[in-house]
Parts: sequence; structure tokens; C-alpha cells
Amino acid sequence: MVICVLCRINTKVRSQRRWARLRSAIEKQVLRILFQPQVNMISGRITGAEVLVRWQDPIR
Repeated sequence: MVICVLCRINTKVRSQRRWARLRSAIEKQVLRILFQPQVNMISGRITGAEVLVRWQDPIR
């Protein structure tokens, strides 16, 4: 039971740290925005696009 509680606390702390790093990345404007086309495989025409936000976490 004690181990289970410690695991939950550890997971929560890691999650809070990760969110803090992400907030810092947003403030520093180090997120990359990429556009990925969606292509109709039959016609070969671009039918749309997906927007991807990439973040290279320096700790991970």
C-alpha cells in the first residue's frame, strides 16, 4: 500500500514538472508548428492539411 501511494505521488510530481517545462517552452516560443498535407491517394490532389505542434523537451 505504501509503495502504491509513493508511485502515485511520484507520477503526479513528474507530470507537474512536465507541464511546467511545457509552459516554459510556450513562454520562450520554442514550439515548432508544422503543416502536413492530406493527399487523396486516388487523384494525388491535396485535400486538406494537419497542423502539428512539436516540442523537443530538452530533458527527455
